[in-house]
Amino acid sequence: MSLPPPAPVAPRQPPPTAPRPFVWPSLPRRAARRGLLVALVAGLLADVAARHGLGTAAGALAGAAGPVLLAAGTRMRDRRALACVAAAVALTPWLALRDSHWLLPLDVVVAGACVLTATAWGRGGPAADGMLELVRRLAATVARSATGPVWAWAHVRAARPTGVRVPRSQVLAALRALPLVALLGGLLVWGDALLASWLRLPVDAGTALAHVTVVVGGLVVFLGLHRAASTVATPPTRRVPSAARRVETTVLVIGAAVVETAFAAAQVVASAAGDGYVRSRTGLTYAEHARRGFFQLLAAAALALWFVLAARRSSIAAEGRQRRLLRAGALTVVLLSLVLVVVAVQRLRLYEAAYGLTMLRLYCTVFAGWLGVVFVLAGAACARLGSRPWLVPAVTASAVAGLLVMNALNPEAVVVRHNVAFAERTGRFDARYLVSLSDDAVPALVHATQTASPVVAGPLRQALCAPGSRHHDDGHGLAWNRADHRSMAALARLCDG
Repeated sequence: MSLPPPAPVAPRQPPPTAPRPFVWPSLPRRAARRGLLVALVAGLLADVAARHGLGTAAGALAGAAGPVLLAAGTRMRDRRALACVAAAVALTPWLALRDSHWLLPLDVVVAGACVLTATAWGRGGPAADGMLELVRRLAATVARSATGPVWAWAHVRAARPTGVRVPRSQVLAALRALPLVALLGGLLVWGDALLASWLRLPVDAGTALAHVTVVVGGLVVFLGLHRAASTVATPPTRRVPSAARRVETTVLVIGAAVVETAFAAAQVVASAAGDGYVRSRTGLTYAEHARRGFFQLLAAAALALWFVLAARRSSIAAEGRQRRLLRAGALTVVLLSLVLVVVAVQRLRLYEAAYGLTMLRLYCTVFAGWLGVVFVLAGAACARLGSRPWLVPAVTASAVAGLLVMNALNPEAVVVRHNVAFAERTGRFDARYLVSLSDDAVPALVHATQTASPVVAGPLRQALCAPGSRHHDDGHGLAWNRADHRSMAALARLCDG
């Protein structure tokens, strides 16, 4: 008689364990102290910049030293990260050279974006040749940088000396004694004016608290960026577009090509038929028709650029006829979009010819020109010129280079010279608008009072030398700004000479 087989024994489950508490990051003591020292320097630089203003020598010093400290502290080796640091450092000296409210915010934003991009590539990683991949990486960098407070406290814990342990009872005894000592000191200060004068601080408590807050905030932000730059970038998530998505993109680029072809045909017909045909069809004169729709054209160009980038991404996964169709459609949209950008710029030039130049019109023209450059780069990428991913770095480099050129050319002086020449031709001159510009425009305005006709020089001199218009501040030391200094010197020669 055979015995029944033994019943299977279930494997023994390990007892449930309690969830692990939060574990602070472990850091070597020397590295923690070095990191705290560098972060403290960054915090002090942030406080100096906040005290004197971003548009000063202090702002330029802090803006240039911050990226250098970050690159040195994290030992950046990636060439892309170092190039972004170099771009940020190249932009920051203009904070002490220019005063334009149209230009300095762009310098700060682009320099900050370069620092953030350098942080994203601080430890290298695979290249990103798509805008969505770049945005994903920058978002991950911002999320890691948000752990700055935790990382700062980890540095403090690791940097504190060990081996000296004070019993808890003694700490509590000292805390109980301190209020009594403070009470005694308060009574003596209250009763003796000379002692109170000795203990009076040179700054009030609110100012001191603000300085401490800025220094600590700068330290925490720097350590957060340090943490993000020390993390190896994750490989990009390459999602192959599905067949339905490729069909959708094909319809987009073909539809965009058809619509933009119709737009180009309308421009040719309007130019050839003349004012009578345009008036009969639209009720507008040719000049009125040409001066309308600038911002709509720029928005359409930006949307067409998105179509081109989507077609480029889908063409990588497509094969055969569909790939050729996507590339041909993308290149066609690029060429027609360049026509659209040229028409937009031409319409803006008609505005300038009729009403003069403003800072908004100048910046719209520059943006339209940069958008044309981006279209050329996108078209080259669609044609598969080169196998390495270069589109995103090329677009970024073109933006930084364009901003550096604008800083060097001084846009407000360009507006002044254009409007002075416009007034000489037409007799229409808006002196109040030119005087409302920043200190970057003042030397050009003073020069115009000496070289322009009396129709322009008289109102301009009166507006510049009016008592309420001389609000310029000539700072010294870390508060120095070259535009402020040149403005004060030019106004002194004009109004006090």
